Amino acid sequence: MSAERAPFPCRTLLIGLTLFLLLQGWFVGLAGLFGSSEARELQVIDIILRTKEWILPLRNGLIPSKPPLYHWIGAIVSYPFGVATEWSGRMVSSLAAAVTLFSVAVVAYRFVSFTRTWHSAEHARRVALLSAGILSLTYGFFQMAGQAMVDMTFCMCTWLAIGSLMLGIRVSDEGYHVHSCSRMAFWGFCAIAAVARGPLGLLLPCCAVGIGLLKTGGLFRALKESLTPSLGWLFLILPFAWYYAAYKIGGQAFLDKQLFFENIRRFTGGKNVNVEAWWFYGPSLLRTTFPWGVIVLSMAIHALYSKHRTVAYCTKDRLLPWLPLIIAGVLVACFSLSSGKRHSYMLPLFPLIAIQCAIHVSSLIESGGGRMRRKFEVACKRTEALLSMLLVVIIALVVIALEGSVITKPYLQEVMVAISEHMYRLLPLALVVLLGLYSYRSRTLEAHAKICWGLGLLLMISITSAGIVVKSHLKGFSEMAKVWESTATRDDTFTVIKGPRDEYFDPILFYIRREVEIVEAADQRMLCADRRVYLTRARWLAENKTRFQGEVVEVQRLRERFATITDDTRRELVVFRCFPMKTSQDLLQTAMAHNGLCTHEACS
Repeated sequence: MSAERAPFPCRTLLIGLTLFLLLQGWFVGLAGLFGSSEARELQVIDIILRTKEWILPLRNGLIPSKPPLYHWIGAIVSYPFGVATEWSGRMVSSLAAAVTLFSVAVVAYRFVSFTRTWHSAEHARRVALLSAGILSLTYGFFQMAGQAMVDMTFCMCTWLAIGSLMLGIRVSDEGYHVHSCSRMAFWGFCAIAAVARGPLGLLLPCCAVGIGLLKTGGLFRALKESLTPSLGWLFLILPFAWYYAAYKIGGQAFLDKQLFFENIRRFTGGKNVNVEAWWFYGPSLLRTTFPWGVIVLSMAIHALYSKHRTVAYCTKDRLLPWLPLIIAGVLVACFSLSSGKRHSYMLPLFPLIAIQCAIHVSSLIESGGGRMRRKFEVACKRTEALLSMLLVVIIALVVIALEGSVITKPYLQEVMVAISEHMYRLLPLALVVLLGLYSYRSRTLEAHAKICWGLGLLLMISITSAGIVVKSHLKGFSEMAKVWESTATRDDTFTVIKGPRDEYFDPILFYIRREVEIVEAADQRMLCADRRVYLTRARWLAENKTRFQGEVVEVQRLRERFATITDDTRRELVVFRCFPMKTSQDLLQTAMAHNGLCTHEACS
């Protein structure tokens, strides 16, 4: 075991994260909205910019489902544009992803020192770089880094809290102790995380750190550390102050939505909660962390049934190197107890899998000596060549499809038109591919690994951006909003009739960019007004026309572009007006005015 460790690779990480942000900024604004998740959050940002309401911005009269940290940052980023855009909302998540990657590298670097699972001077440095690289190429993490949602901001706060605590841990023969400033920063970031996602922002980092301290220092040491007074507790005033201020504005409806429904009822289950099986997160993690989750799981199973250590660690505790996976397993088990489950809830656990995978890969290189390094070098060379070929093939196929007219189906032609509009953004990849092929002559393992990471990042971002371009184009929500807006004048009121949990209209409401009245579809009596333009599902209107107190006149039918191409009417919307019925008094006055018995002004 070496007496010294290589310094933290700050410069290399900053260069890599700069490339990550440049690519994200180049691609994330390509596509419009294709779902309700992003639309809800962007609407809240728009409301902040329009009304200057920062405490509890109501989305068309509806209370938002998440605390406002993401929306505050999004409003600051969107301020130069005047309105929230797809680019500004998604770049908030991309910036949070970059900060998360850096903090995960810090945690990985400190973990190697804290658990004494390091061999040579380069082991801790390699683990830090591998952790950030593996996490950035994890499909679930990369996908969330380009979406306008609160999850990545919450993940950033969680790992800033864990990273700040790891930086303050000092290890000695007697045990460990935590610096007071580090402890204060931990509680500060926990408080900020609570403003990003509610009480879970306090529970998740505390549980992750508590499990780690329990394994490394025992129950007594973990309890002592948890109960040690800290000035950081004062930061907890921040979430409590916001909840109190929001309650003064939203009242009981705010508590029902953000506290009881989003936290208690999602755990216990009930109406409007997406209940899933207890094993839901198992397949979810294997899919969203592929291939890294599969690699870690196979290593864990092999180590469990092997009598000898497959990887030589410089520690007497055989379970200590598996601490990230142990923490992730316990947290997955806790999340599985909840009735409400979503794939995005696992996002803060992805870094644990990346750290675990990085530790094992680096340890294999260390324990295998020169022979293992040569094997990894050959693997990196082949991966580099494969990724370069895939990028060339993708660009060539797009060009052939656009120029060769080999696609005959109408909806596929629509897809290719959408891709061609952004084809110019793919062309710079050709230059990078050539640089990648030229670097194939490099003789060092680290150089090949860096080129593989860059090419993998380019491949992943080109595929995911093409996917969202196709989805948004086939949905066509912005075009639907333009058609709806063209049927009204500036003085008309926009009204949507929908169910309480029907989120299909949210992307259209975002593109309308004005206040919209929401009417519950279950209301027994529908009132009509002359200066009002309604939007609802065509099937609902056909079944409920008689509930309107007036004459219903259809103005326009709206369908997704793909539904129009395939003649699918299941999600058809209808724009209509409703004119109030004339009473007998109104009819008498109209007749008198027509016969000259009185003027319209006198009759009125």
